[in-house]
Amino acid sequence: MLIKFNSELVPFIRDILNSEDGLWKCSILSLLFDKLSLRDKLELVPDLQRLSIHPTFDDKDAGVDEISIEILEGLT
Repeated sequence: MLIKFNSELVPFIRDILNSEDGLWKCSILSLLFDKLSLRDKLELVPDLQRLSIHPTFDDKDAGVDEISIEILEGLT
């Protein structure tokens, strides 16, 4: 059963994507992002662009930059 999450989660996901925890970001992008509506995904595009272009060292270690690029490519 696929669960669709509502738009109320977007601010919380954005907070996580703005955190310093690369593993947490990686988990959210790998496990939760796909379950968001297209509208919610598009709302998070600026965050994904930032993570893919300017990742922190922790983001790079966790692969957040690569996951962000894959997601962005899938949205185009």
